[in-house]
Amino acid sequence: MTLELQIQEDIKAAMKAKDTVAMNATRAIKGEILLFKTSEGGSKEVTDGDILKMIQKLVKQRKEAAEQFVAAGRQMLQVPVVHGASWRMADVRVDYSTPWVVRTQRALDTAYETAAYYEYYRDEVFALLDARPETLWELNLSTARFLLDKMGVAAELVPSARFAIPGSVADDYRYGVHPKHPDSILEDLGLALPYYQVFRDRMGGFTPRLSGLDLLFNEGPDSIGWIKRLH
Repeated sequence: MTLELQIQEDIKAAMKAKDTVAMNATRAIKGEILLFKTSEGGSKEVTDGDILKMIQKLVKQRKEAAEQFVAAGRQMLQVPVVHGASWRMADVRVDYSTPWVVRTQRALDTAYETAAYYEYYRDEVFALLDARPETLWELNLSTARFLLDKMGVAAELVPSARFAIPGSVADDYRYGVHPKHPDSILEDLGLALPYYQVFRDRMGGFTPRLSGLDLLFNEGPDSIGWIKRLH
């Protein structure tokens, strides 16, 4: 049996045993294999020797990332804005006077470098930030569309023509979920389901309410499966 097939079997065994450590490790190797095969725009054959080199690389990265993550602790990633007269999201401009884009990219590397699917999506996520959208609305919209596309969620985002007064439309969750205000919406609905996180052992278990990127980096194409399980 080749190492590639052995990795596939190890992933199945880890899932069955609910072994999170083995799951994270084998998924990371699988992600490296996928990147290797699709690099340079083509389909490459992978040998056992190639996979051994990948494993050695991942071991080194994991040690370095763990040391950095523990030293830095949990970081809240925020987008600075230019304060003005209007607080409509479409008018709020992003402030690029500080190097927050670089700091955000470094923080993502530190936290998710060993996540199974991080390297697969990294360049596209960084491109969203490097594009430097002028307004907060443009940044949020491009990020939301990226997440929906990569997670396989069939949804069309259509900007509204006018502001909808709270309570005037059904299923309005704009003010029910707020990044700065705690809520128990998922718990109340019985939907607080954990998924694999690369740093869960260091953080004392599953860390909820992080971001769609956290789900994507850890679950990859299976993110849609987790979302469907919520229903």
